[in-house]
Amino acid sequence: MKQIYFTVGPSELYPKFRIFLDAAIDNKIVSISHRGQQFAELHKDLGVHLKQLIGIPEEYSVFYSGSATEWMERIIQNCSEVHTLHFTGGAFSKRFYETANALGRHAVSVNSRTDQSFCIEDIPSGLTPELICLTHNETSNGTMIQESFIKNVRDKFPKAIIALDVVSSAPTCSLDFPLVDCVFFSVQKGFGMPAGLSVLFVSPRAIEISLILEKERSIYTGSYHSFASLLEYEKKNQTPETPNVFGMYLLNEIVKDMLVTGKEAMCREILLKAKLLYDAVSNSPLVIPCVENIAVRSQTVIVANVKTGSKEIIQACKAHGFIIASGYGSHKEDQIRIGNFPSHMRADAAELASLIQGGIF
Repeated sequence: MKQIYFTVGPSELYPKFRIFLDAAIDNKIVSISHRGQQFAELHKDLGVHLKQLIGIPEEYSVFYSGSATEWMERIIQNCSEVHTLHFTGGAFSKRFYETANALGRHAVSVNSRTDQSFCIEDIPSGLTPELICLTHNETSNGTMIQESFIKNVRDKFPKAIIALDVVSSAPTCSLDFPLVDCVFFSVQKGFGMPAGLSVLFVSPRAIEISLILEKERSIYTGSYHSFASLLEYEKKNQTPETPNVFGMYLLNEIVKDMLVTGKEAMCREILLKAKLLYDAVSNSPLVIPCVENIAVRSQTVIVANVKTGSKEIIQACKAHGFIIASGYGSHKEDQIRIGNFPSHMRADAAELASLIQGGIF
């Protein structure tokens, strides 16, 4: 039986992945030099295509690493000396906060309210953060920060560097990206690829702060993956170390194909599939939505509380060819999580929704 991965990362492979994979092997992409002209052209094209698709300003730099978790550390090192502010509504925003603490920053955390939203009035008075860290979509619990809140944060702290984790919402997040300075994601969710490649966009302002910290204040900003080092090589369409060339090639091909489809069309599909899945969990005898506040529900990670335990429903879905994820951490046994990314076909989402709403058995 064919299995379709509605997991939240890694997730279902992009529909044309095998075509691009075969082309990469036939063209021996894995063997090209990261100091050669062929790679330089790939590096340049990928940056251009990613900015076009996601909506990142042209003047932002594009850096590559192996994981989004590394970018949390590098952003903190390069964009702050003492004070950071974190909005923590789940496990991954908490990881950002804990990383800042581990790096010796004076990190302040503002927790989400009982309705899982954030409010600007909850920020302690007198704060002057150098860096503000936000997680657009929480993979752990299926919540989403509203764009209006990001705008409020920018208005309140116009001089701060704002970093935004879009790991679970790229490439279909429609945000005003000039509001933020650092934007990062990994490829194993919305881009339908194997894990092992992560992308960071950095504004000129954040680059400037990083250079001041490193060169004028002698702050350690991360060795070969400091912004200064990454920028030096980016100017030559290179990377400091041998990168995941294979992944960069595949990502470029997928992004080009997404550009043909168009971001607006992909966003519409995400919303349509999200409605199918949320309607199903709202009307199912087995589960109920975890996030009651509709305004902060993620459109790409649907989380539901399971009335009789997650193991049975996960196994039942698998028997019908659908692989879904268990809850995160302490909620492993009492929640399920369903990915909703561009790689998931509407017909498959509709069939999965029908199974859940009908009680599966």
